[in-house]
Amino acid sequence: MNKFMTTLILGLATPCIIFGQTSALRPSPATIGRATHHLNTLRKAYLDLRVKPTPPLWTPRDCEPGPVQTALDVPGGWCEGVTVDRNGNVYTSDQVTFDVYRITPRGETSVFAHLYDMYNPDAAYAGALGMEFAQTGDLWIAMLNFMEPARHGLYTVRPDGSSELTVPMNPDEIYCPNGLAFDNRGDLFITESINGGIWKVAKGQREATLWLAHDQLVPPPNGVFGANGIAFKNGTFFVANTDKGTILKVSINPDGTPGEPSVFASGLNGPDGVALGPAGDIYVACAYGGQLIRLAEDGAIEVLIDKDLGYPTTPAIVMGRGERLTAYLANFFSSMNGVPSLVKIELCNPPRQDPNH
Repeated sequence: MNKFMTTLILGLATPCIIFGQTSALRPSPATIGRATHHLNTLRKAYLDLRVKPTPPLWTPRDCEPGPVQTALDVPGGWCEGVTVDRNGNVYTSDQVTFDVYRITPRGETSVFAHLYDMYNPDAAYAGALGMEFAQTGDLWIAMLNFMEPARHGLYTVRPDGSSELTVPMNPDEIYCPNGLAFDNRGDLFITESINGGIWKVAKGQREATLWLAHDQLVPPPNGVFGANGIAFKNGTFFVANTDKGTILKVSINPDGTPGEPSVFASGLNGPDGVALGPAGDIYVACAYGGQLIRLAEDGAIEVLIDKDLGYPTTPAIVMGRGERLTAYLANFFSSMNGVPSLVKIELCNPPRQDPNH
């Protein structure tokens, strides 16, 4: 998810869209007109200005990343979420067709699932956002849908590719379900990016409850996008606040309640998706800066690559051969910036971190 898309969403949130009312499943002509105007304005701003990457805070010297390669290109598509299963297959979704793609370690691509059919011009009204696998092998997907609010919520895709809306959400309450992460108990946590909070679906349940609301999770006064990507590590969540440029730490108390959020890293240029690597380090896609960064245990920032990524939203890290990893990144504005929908880059595999430090 990204700032441009969020502005579109804000333009769509009109009183005529009411959860559960069949008569309100399609926006009014005026709403569609406003959204189209927003989209055209944002496209021009993106093409004219792009985004200026921040200066590298620390660039690796001992092992340079490989070239940016094409993993998947969906003509006219808008890919956002990326995740990987236990076998090394990589998954992403297209917000225009609502297809979920699977890319095998050999690079073979297929449509793994088709979530549903609906009219969705330019991905302006709906889209699959965060994606994460449960311990059961089911793929969970956060779905924003203002065109058909009865489809707004969390979907599960079974290993055979069949899918269902598992946790319906009221878009007036949970406006933008986005990043997903499971804890070690199997509970699912969801960031809400506009109001800025973290919601929870307990294992085996079909209802989301607000787990944490905090000022650190909301957008800044001049921004629109707060809590976004989320990853779980050793009893702690790492959460990106996109427009504040921060990565937060939120621990889980023994009784399951949230601890006080603290800033783990700051000064980032639009941190969006967050993923863990096999060594326990944290990878962040910085959408506004067109960067992939890595955070060490102490919060030190390593800029791995800051060119040829387009508008990266979400990373997924796959173990490679020898001392190498492969990072997969979705490029949301692929139809405008000449970068494929999903790219991959070989990286160095850093030494495994000591969990006792």
